Amino acid sequence: MSVARVLSPLRLAAPEKNGQTSGRTSMTEGLATPLRSVLTCGGCGRRYDDASHRPKFLSCFHTACLSCLRKDFSGGKVKCPTCACVTEVKSADSLPDNTQLCTILLNMSSLNLHEAGTSTPARDTCPAHAARINFWCDTCRMPLCRDCTVLAHREAHGHKVRDHDQAVAVLRAEVRSSVGEARTLLQETRRLRHDQRKYLLRQLDAARAYEKQLKSELKALDNDKKEDSRGLDRIETDSEQETSLISLQEMAQRAGSVVSRLSRDLAAAKAVLADSFLSLGKLHRSQDDLDAIDIKSTASGSPGSPARACVDRRSQSLAGHYSSRRLAHNGRAGKVAALRPTLSLEAAAPTIQPLPRVYLDLSIEGIQQTARVVIELRPDRAPRLCENFTLLCTGARGFGYRGSQVFRCLPGWWLQGGDFQNNDGEGGRAALGDEELISAETTDLEPRPGAVEMLCMSTNEQGRLMVGSQFFIHVKKYSYTHVFGYVIDGLDLVDKMTQLGDSAHVYRPSKTITIADSGLLAA
Repeated sequence: MSVARVLSPLRLAAPEKNGQTSGRTSMTEGLATPLRSVLTCGGCGRRYDDASHRPKFLSCFHTACLSCLRKDFSGGKVKCPTCACVTEVKSADSLPDNTQLCTILLNMSSLNLHEAGTSTPARDTCPAHAARINFWCDTCRMPLCRDCTVLAHREAHGHKVRDHDQAVAVLRAEVRSSVGEARTLLQETRRLRHDQRKYLLRQLDAARAYEKQLKSELKALDNDKKEDSRGLDRIETDSEQETSLISLQEMAQRAGSVVSRLSRDLAAAKAVLADSFLSLGKLHRSQDDLDAIDIKSTASGSPGSPARACVDRRSQSLAGHYSSRRLAHNGRAGKVAALRPTLSLEAAAPTIQPLPRVYLDLSIEGIQQTARVVIELRPDRAPRLCENFTLLCTGARGFGYRGSQVFRCLPGWWLQGGDFQNNDGEGGRAALGDEELISAETTDLEPRPGAVEMLCMSTNEQGRLMVGSQFFIHVKKYSYTHVFGYVIDGLDLVDKMTQLGDSAHVYRPSKTITIADSGLLAA
């Protein structure tokens, strides 16, 4: 073992030229002068070590350090610094070591050679009584020795004293409790920061929507100024439109009058028809009378009787009346048939396209049956968001929601998923286009329960909000900004899944919720 390493904390004070010692701590400050002279070199006054000041024996049985002997070595001779005797030697290094002195130096490392004033108490020693610390006072929160417990920390005076092992166990429990509380506070702080970030993003969305509304109002004011310059043309156009409406109203009135006239003519035709039947009966009776008269006339020899001429004239007048009535009725009927297509107000019914629907099959850990959630998209309001969500549900780009997890649930509010890369809210990308994120579309859809909304993950250089693949399914009515669809089936199951959120673990589900399958439903 090296002598220098053993004696490294025990420094000797080397005498200065003016007779004062240096400020270095010495292992010989508390020793007698004869012992100090044995441990130091008589030539340079420095302590021996196993390096340049190694103790060497001379032929005069005195000891000197190697450094002094090297300085005095000349011509194969070295002079003793104590008695000035000359020793012949090849070199100063070849002189024998003073092994007895080296042994003394090695053994002195275990002795307490410091003075009382310069010594420092050990860490487990009481500074007041120099006794070992074996107790702990819970009241004063400080370590104690046995004398301290008897003199100043008695239990009769209200001090609660524990032994060393009990105090260590109690302090460790307190440390664990403090660490647990700090960890809980850290998690709560992270959650609050996340909620604050989301709230600020919503405020930013509202501010941008308000800015957009103000710009639209300013644009409307500019358009009104342009419309004022074209006011006269608009008035003339309105006059023409009013004239066309008046003409249509007059046409409708004329059509009503035509229908009323036709109704009157129909009643008159019915009356004429009844009169005709009566006249026809009279005509038959007249014909019978005529035949009788003809028989009588033939028998009497007078074929051209006055009664026969009267009956012929009556028949001709009735035939002319019926012919004129029939022609007038046919003419009016043709006019009504020609007018009817013009006055028709029927229009072709518009065709309604069904809204697309997608599904998410959610699987809960420990439950074999999956829960299907059907979402109806609104591409008429948010076409890009709906297309991106559909591509992620079907996996058409080679990645999507299948196999990903729902990583956050807020009981009674919403569940969050869509991070198919990390499943912790730090990943996920869009499937529309070649970029990682796409710009979000702000919609004005109704904020009702079951709304599906994309999560804003960042902003671009122009300040527009960007979305990827993460989404929210809300179970409570709230003010939403990027809604693109609604849950039409399975909302009660989503509400039950939100109850699995654990507030002690940043609302991560206590059971793993996995999107086992997803896709597009047939129309």
